[in-house]
Amino acid sequence: MMWRDTFNLLLSIGTLIFQIALILAVIIRIALPKGEISKFLSRNALKISFLIALAGMAMSLFYSEVVGYAPCELCWYQRIALYPLMPLFGFAWIFGEKGRAIRWTGIVLAGAGAIVSAYQYIATAWFPTSLTCAASQVSCAKLYFNTFGFITIPLMAFTAFIAVVFLLSIAE
Repeated sequence: MMWRDTFNLLLSIGTLIFQIALILAVIIRIALPKGEISKFLSRNALKISFLIALAGMAMSLFYSEVVGYAPCELCWYQRIALYPLMPLFGFAWIFGEKGRAIRWTGIVLAGAGAIVSAYQYIATAWFPTSLTCAASQVSCAKLYFNTFGFITIPLMAFTAFIAVVFLLSIAE
């Protein structure tokens, strides 16, 4: 097994754990809106969103620059939605900004990224021939890996974007 395969497997396991944690967080928020976990998530939503955006940015750069997976056109659109989130949330964290403008900007960017990543994931799974990307030399239907039969790079991105949207929607 090459180091790339091991890395992809570990990141896929991490994504699966993150998805389970996200589902549990949503359930806890609905069932116990005044509970300690809900309060913690609300108070720290921008900080957690910053860490998610930082990890997403680092992973996208690692995949393209170190691993050698060339990004397709849809991947670039997702990066356009992702990359501004990290400094936006970083400045908010540093300067203590909890204003509505930052939350709404983050929700719009993460929501747009979630739509593009969901489209790419669904189209890759069911309509791969529909994904022709004229602006890129890489097909948007190209799967670099498909761990457990469903975890791909677009699903990883979708999970991160949805987590950010959820967190910002409950932020204090």
